[in-house]
Amino acid sequence: LEEVVRRAPGTPFARTAEQRIATLPLDREELQEQRTARTLRLPSLSDSPVAPLPSPNRSAAATDSTRSPAPSVPSTASAASSPTEARAAARRRLTRILTRLETTPDDWSLREQRWKILADDLGEFGTAVRELEESLARNQVPPPRVPACLAMVAGWRLKRLGDREGATRILNRLVREFPGTAEAYGASAQLWSFESAEIEATQVKRAPAAPPRIVVRLPETPKPA
Repeated sequence: LEEVVRRAPGTPFARTAEQRIATLPLDREELQEQRTARTLRLPSLSDSPVAPLPSPNRSAAATDSTRSPAPSVPSTASAASSPTEARAAARRRLTRILTRLETTPDDWSLREQRWKILADDLGEFGTAVRELEESLARNQVPPPRVPACLAMVAGWRLKRLGDREGATRILNRLVREFPGTAEAYGASAQLWSFESAEIEATQVKRAPAAPPRIVVRLPETPKPA
């Protein structure tokens, strides 16, 4: 392929060869990853970008049993590998993505993969949120991907950073600016769960009124004459 680029520069054959080179695996580990089948979780329209808050009148065990599992990003490391090996593999994937971004900086899917690795595999949620929000503020995100990116930021802010106020602001933006999208439906469901939790918490805190007392007075037994 490099020989084609060298001998026929500027031709359609050279451009095709350059595109093919950009998709080739950079090392043997990436080649094995491409050959390994992965299981993808397809979200439904009812999925929320963040997990609903537990109800105050439910026990912790009941909440854990009814909570839907969070979507996970497939990892190249096997289940038996140690956390250290899994982090090392994630770092290597991150390095390969950065190498590809040097040659194809406009490939937005690579940038999203990088943020997901930072957040889900390496636990660097603050870095992922900051960089993604900066890209959103600069209008660098492709318009079709803006709702999904906002949903990712809202989920990381709430579930990982504990920033409910910031997540609520993003969820309201999804509902207001992107009506009719799956992300807007999920945001609406999450905001509704917030309101329901607050109402239930208020009802639990309110002391119940004391039940009315009914006093029955029997006539005294007449004394014998």
